[in-house]
Amino acid sequence: MLIHDDGIDFHVLKPLWLAITLFIALPALFGAAIAVAVDRVAAMPEPVGWRRWLLPLVLVAVFPLAVPVVALAAVVAAAGVLLRCGLDRAGGIPPGATVVVRGVWLVIALLGFGALVADIRALT
Repeated sequence: MLIHDDGIDFHVLKPLWLAITLFIALPALFGAAIAVAVDRVAAMPEPVGWRRWLLPLVLVAVFPLAVPVVALAAVVAAAGVLLRCGLDRAGGIPPGATVVVRGVWLVIALLGFGALVADIRALT
């Protein structure tokens, strides 16, 4: 989604290899930074009462365009909680379920990589 031939970015920015590298590196660095931030927040003692909701509410207020993403994440989290409760009642997670879920994530990553390679070929 970041590398495409439609926009002006890759026609103006030169050298092309550097522009592509930076457009890929920025989200990768953000992913690494957010992982570290989440781990540090998870290691902190849990806030009590209304303070637990203060940071998420402030962040959504500052970035209102994130509301659809937050809503989607809430639906996915709720589905995950319901699924986990159902699996706990049924005797736990089936043995092959973890492998299937990891396989799905691998397929998504491979499809994304294939699309990235196709977009880079279209630019060069």
